[in-house]
Amino acid sequence: EDYRFETLPHASGADREQMVGRKLRPHYRNTPYSMAQLVGRDSEQRRDDRFLFCALTNPEVIKPWLDVLTAAEQPIGGLFLLPLVLCRLVGGIAPKVANLLTISVLPSGIRLSFFRDGDFRLSRLSRADAAPGTLARASSEEGSNTRLYLHALRVATLDEPVSLLLLDHAAQLGDFPQHFASDIQGVSCEVVSGQVIADKLKLTPGVVAGAPE
Repeated sequence: EDYRFETLPHASGADREQMVGRKLRPHYRNTPYSMAQLVGRDSEQRRDDRFLFCALTNPEVIKPWLDVLTAAEQPIGGLFLLPLVLCRLVGGIAPKVANLLTISVLPSGIRLSFFRDGDFRLSRLSRADAAPGTLARASSEEGSNTRLYLHALRVATLDEPVSLLLLDHAAQLGDFPQHFASDIQGVSCEVVSGQVIADKLKLTPGVVAGAPE
């Protein structure tokens, strides 16, 4: 997956659509799964439009799933990158947090996503190959690395307070608060259980446990 922010001259209608298309295609030539989302306008004099460009860069990852669905003649409403859908959960749990970092351990790895004022800004997926019993420590270290990465990208400085939302759907990160205090400075932490996640998304706990993504 890939995310990048682009600033383009303000336009509307067909002019905007053509301009965004010309900018989007060179970035993601090798995948049909890309999109551009208007996220706001600059406050400077030109008032340029700010877009989020994102894509699933390896279409082969989901081809087996799509083949099964199309063979069964099931309708497909769309394909969505997890961090962008995560905005809905973030909005239900921490809607007014200026700087929010979410951490969750999933079958695909340790997912870390950063939101500013509820809007998506960055996400990374780290391998979750830690030894049994050390997931909390590994997640804390990844949180610290992400904080440095945000600082390097000038997304959030090390002086800014950050709230951490630990999405512990499988109750396997109980030791995390003991580690993050020393690994991640200036961060407050809230642990969110699988039951709370299910309640906020109006799902059954079994769905969250069986398919946490």
